[in-house]
Amino acid sequence: GYYVVFGLDGTCVMHGENKELEGQNFLGLQDASGRYFMKEGLERLKKEDAFISVHPWKNPIDDKVRQKIGYIRKFVPLNIYVGSGVMKMRLGSGLNERLKNCFSIQSMASMATSLRMIMMGTLSLMVTILL
Repeated sequence: GYYVVFGLDGTCVMHGENKELEGQNFLGLQDASGRYFMKEGLERLKKEDAFISVHPWKNPIDDKVRQKIGYIRKFVPLNIYVGSGVMKMRLGSGLNERLKNCFSIQSMASMATSLRMIMMGTLSLMVTILL
C-alpha cells in the first residue's frame, strides 16, 4: 500500500503512488459498484475522526474487481485526512489492529510536523518569488 493525503474538500494533496493525481478533486470518484465512496467518506469524517473503509476496486494492474480495505484518519489542524489501503487478498488476520497501529498518534504527529514544514517552506518560497 501507500499513503494519500486529501483535503477535507476532496482534493488530493499528496499521492504516494501517482504524483499526477495531486491537485485533482475526487468528489465524483466512484468505486467499482458505482458508490461515490469519497463523498461518503468525507461525510463520515464529519462525525468520526477515523474509520476503516471497505469497497470494491479495480486495480489498474489487475483485471479483477477486488475488495480494497483502507484506513482513513482526519487531521483537523491542517484540514486534511491521511489514508492508506491495500487489496484484501494481500491481508491476513489481525487487520484492524495493524491498520490502527499504522496511524498511531506518534506517527500522525510526526507526519503533521513534516507536512507543516513542507507547507511553510512552500509558502516561504512563494512569497520570495512574488516579492
